[in-house]
Amino acid sequence: MKPLKFSISRIFLIHMSLVGVISIFSLGYLWVTSEWSRFEKEANSLRASYLESQKLILKREVNQALDFVNFMKSQTEKRLQDSIKGRVEEAYAIIENIYLKERDIKSTEEIEALIKQALRSLRYNNGRGYYFAFTLEGVETLFEIRPEMEGTNMLQARGGKGEFVVSDMLAVIREDGEGFYNYTWPKPNQQGFFPRIAFVKLFKPIGWVIGSGEYLDYVENDIQEECLQWISNIKFEKDGYVFAGKWDGLGLSGPETGKNLYDIEDINGVKIVQELIKLAKEGGGFVEYVLPRFEGKNHAPKISYAVGVPEWQWYIGSGLYLDEIDTALALKQSELEGRIRKNIRNTTLILFTLLIFIFLIVKLLSDRIHHNIKLFKKFFSKASSDAIKIEGNAIYFYDFVQLAESANDMVENRRRAEKALRESEEKFRMLVEQSPLGISLIGEDGRYKYVSPKFVEVFGYTIDDITTGIEWFNKAFPDDLYRQEVMKAWSDYQRHPQTKRSRLHVYTVTCKDGSQKEINFKPLNIKNQGQLVIYEDIAERSRMEQQLRQAQKMEAIGTLAGGIAHNFNNLMMGIQGRASLMTLELGPSHPQQEHINAIEEQIVSASALTRQLLGLARGGKYEVKPIDISELLLSSAAIIGRTRKDIQIHSNTFPSSLVVEADTRQIEQVFLNIFVNSIQAMPDGGEIYLETSILNLDAAFCKPYAALPGQYVKISVKDTGVGMNKETCQQVFDPFFTTKDKYLGTGLGLASAYGIIKNHGGVITVNSDLGHGTTIFIYLPVSEKTAHIEAHVDDRIIRGSGTILFVDDEDVVIDVGKPMLEKLGYGVIVAKGGKNAVDAVSERGDNIDLVILDLIMPGMDGSGTFDAIREIHPKMPIILSSGYSLKGKATDIMRRGCNAFIQKPFNITELSQLIRKVLDEGKELDQEKLYQ
Repeated sequence: MKPLKFSISRIFLIHMSLVGVISIFSLGYLWVTSEWSRFEKEANSLRASYLESQKLILKREVNQALDFVNFMKSQTEKRLQDSIKGRVEEAYAIIENIYLKERDIKSTEEIEALIKQALRSLRYNNGRGYYFAFTLEGVETLFEIRPEMEGTNMLQARGGKGEFVVSDMLAVIREDGEGFYNYTWPKPNQQGFFPRIAFVKLFKPIGWVIGSGEYLDYVENDIQEECLQWISNIKFEKDGYVFAGKWDGLGLSGPETGKNLYDIEDINGVKIVQELIKLAKEGGGFVEYVLPRFEGKNHAPKISYAVGVPEWQWYIGSGLYLDEIDTALALKQSELEGRIRKNIRNTTLILFTLLIFIFLIVKLLSDRIHHNIKLFKKFFSKASSDAIKIEGNAIYFYDFVQLAESANDMVENRRRAEKALRESEEKFRMLVEQSPLGISLIGEDGRYKYVSPKFVEVFGYTIDDITTGIEWFNKAFPDDLYRQEVMKAWSDYQRHPQTKRSRLHVYTVTCKDGSQKEINFKPLNIKNQGQLVIYEDIAERSRMEQQLRQAQKMEAIGTLAGGIAHNFNNLMMGIQGRASLMTLELGPSHPQQEHINAIEEQIVSASALTRQLLGLARGGKYEVKPIDISELLLSSAAIIGRTRKDIQIHSNTFPSSLVVEADTRQIEQVFLNIFVNSIQAMPDGGEIYLETSILNLDAAFCKPYAALPGQYVKISVKDTGVGMNKETCQQVFDPFFTTKDKYLGTGLGLASAYGIIKNHGGVITVNSDLGHGTTIFIYLPVSEKTAHIEAHVDDRIIRGSGTILFVDDEDVVIDVGKPMLEKLGYGVIVAKGGKNAVDAVSERGDNIDLVILDLIMPGMDGSGTFDAIREIHPKMPIILSSGYSLKGKATDIMRRGCNAFIQKPFNITELSQLIRKVLDEGKELDQEKLYQ
């Protein structure tokens, strides 16, 4: 017969009375915590109200002092004007009295000598003030501190800002007979120029201008002393006062006047004066600290409020002690603690009785359980290493028998699971370590159990650096506000992992080396094992996607702009050709020649617009040659400097020549477009900083811009204008995007600059913040060639002879092209379209000396026509003509052997010189082959 087994659950039900003990203890604990919480809320409320009232008092007193200082400061110039005007009026009365007394008995020269003698001896303001006089012709007659200058014409005398002081004073006299004049003038025995105000008045009888002046800073010092005296008399509340000091820490008013308190700190290490100065510079604020009262040694909490006077580099502040509220709160806390102690004694007596009862019950149960526990302990100590089973016959409780059977099953299952786990772990490790994504495994306790090699590669942190989640957040997100935002999103995900609301986003992570990366977080909760987190570095992908979208948009708009520019250039060709023909017909002296010249100037302006459109289409390189980019930047800036004197241009160019291969006119247009934007961002004047340097761009930087790694010239143009926000910066290179008035900009300037720089194999970027100006960065590949020196431009029209095949599909171009060639002396064969041109060469090729071939034509275009002509007549000289620039198909045709390219619209001078050049080169080539 088996021994009787008792169920643990049955014993548990019998002894549920134990719950009562726990309940009593819990209720007591809840009562104590509730009372304490209520007290803390009440104390915090009282403390907050008291603190707020003290702040209002301090702010009121300090602001009243600040208002007085600002008022006195505003009176500086008026006080000075009243003073010097009174002095001049006194001097005027003296010389008037001398003149009236002596005019009938002495000569003018003698009277002037008496006046000089009288005024020379008069000084005021502790000897600083003196009088001066000069004639209406600007000759100095009295100059007390510089007597050697008397008799000198001072019309060219200048102040510190370049102002003509005596000339300007005479202008005041001529307008009103007397008046004030502000200027800058040196002080005796001091370096530099200082602001000064003078009052001048004309004494007509002898034609002298009498005047006197005073420096503003002398008067300002007097006013500062008055302000400090007023501040020192302010008293309020029990022991409140207002103090003042300088930003270097020197006390100006208050108990510590004359002492430098900059490094003083309280017992908690708060740099009191430094904090007050910092708040004053920021516009005002409060600082709390601990200091002893003046009448005792005990430290007490104190709060001070400070504001700044930036023009004088002062801070004005006041402070009050806060320990009165702490005394009242301490009394309330003492009463509460007494009630709590009384209740704890009563609760302890009840609990002691219950604990005796509980002890007896627990002793009975523990003796019965102890035997079975020993069996399980023995089993588990061996089962951890050996696959043994527990014997159920030796167990006292029925529940333990079931537990033993489960334990035996567990041992068997563990044996199978360990084998499967080893295989699974090996697969998992291989997968994780080969993954292109960073992976970490975080336990349920928040500690990191594993980080993959890719995780270490991306962030630089090892598992020793980030043992817990808190360490990870502190290091990966050092900014407090940003870290709280990320942790909140993480917490939302933990609570609601299946909802869209909790979906994590991309966040910026600070790596171990200090760099920052955009990371997409993908957490996966693993049941009972914590969390698996996948980290994807999306910075490069995001940059490439953005660049791709920008490139596609610019490509589409560029194609449209190129087509418009081509058609527009064809129309301009008709106008330009007609103007050239009229010039030849009428001659330079004809009365209508002025209008013809104006037409040609308008055509040049229109061509500039099409160049911008072609730049937008990234087809703006006409004539590429090695140029010194620093020299071009400075020459372009000089144009702006001459037109806007209120803008200062600073340059810091590379010490030696920086050569790039570029189209000079196009790059100059880029610079001018940038300068125009900078000028319009600084309507009241400002500064532009130019800098050139050389650097290496790696593949990581170049890839988003489709540029090649290598050595580049870096050009930066920085202005001090209004700046742009992030949204504007993202659109600044978009065609027709502008923030200006419709009459001030077309939105093509920076868009064409983008296309031109892109076409030159370079990169252009912008960096700007509202209120902090804008910087444009341009990167162009460095060239090893020597910079090209511009040759003299020949403006002669060169006539010739021979037969030219003129190929175009536009009537407007044919109608002017044919007569232009005929005026130059050439016979002309017109072919409208590529097929007709090929037919003409087939039939009359030996009689044709040169072909002018349009690029864009319906049916057989310029490329196909070129190949067909060269197949019939391999040596035929061909000039390619197009409203597009030298890009794309045109460049390809030039590589295949086309002799020259001419951009529409062209004038008769350009056409004549290019025809002569191509024909002469053909003759030289024939002669060289003849002598070989």
